[in-house]
Amino acid sequence: MFRVTRDADIDIRAEEADDLLRALQQGLRKRRFGSPVRLEVAPDMPDEMLLNLMESIGVEPDDIYIPDGPLNILDLGALCDLDRPDLKYKPLRAVRPKV
Repeated sequence: MFRVTRDADIDIRAEEADDLLRALQQGLRKRRFGSPVRLEVAPDMPDEMLLNLMESIGVEPDDIYIPDGPLNILDLGALCDLDRPDLKYKPLRAVRPKV
């Protein structure tokens, strides 16, 4: 697995500010093709594949990040849907203090 982060700056000039919505829409379309600024790779990625990715994407070794954990933490959200009540906290029961 790998993830590429691209430069997401949107530059809007004063002359384009007349139609701000149109300028933002164009900027967002261009953002998809921005310069790569970071490449995150799984710890078990083979060196040959990493070198191939670096060359094809155009990143330097300083732009490589190898996280110490899951590459996409959102993928773990499926664990919450498992039917395993023994692994879940019991619902918190609210108690009002006596006055």
